[in-house]
Amino acid sequence: MSISKINGETIIAAFGGGYSLRGTLATISTNPVAGTTYYGGGAVGAAITSTANSRRIYIPKTGTIKSCYGYFNQTASASGNTGTLNIRLNNATDTSVGTAAHNVVSTVYSNTGLSIAVTQGNYIEFKWTCPATTAPTNMTSSFIIYVE
Repeated sequence: MSISKINGETIIAAFGGGYSLRGTLATISTNPVAGTTYYGGGAVGAAITSTANSRRIYIPKTGTIKSCYGYFNQTASASGNTGTLNIRLNNATDTSVGTAAHNVVSTVYSNTGLSIAVTQGNYIEFKWTCPATTAPTNMTSSFIIYVE
């Protein structure tokens, strides 16, 4: 919440002062390897990477991450196994966004009950572990977080 003055009167904004940040695993469709953990965020390249601490998204303003959505579009795998999506803070702490099966064309991970305190200058990455048995193919992804 922000406070401002209009004509000498103090007005407390009724709206939150939040912002969103976006990221992805890769810039083109990809074929991940089953059971492998991948990292995404900013500074993204064409290929997906299993190297942590390489796709940082920096936090521009101190706040609390309140929600996250991860969207995957893919050729559905035949597996009922689930993948997991986490938000990794400063390459040290993982917070679960959720688990989901990739056995349909669109897979969504979501968590609207997050409370991850972040400070300006911290960074995050999205840490996705591919389903263990059968990986999706021709996959694209996008992630968005809301910070308030």
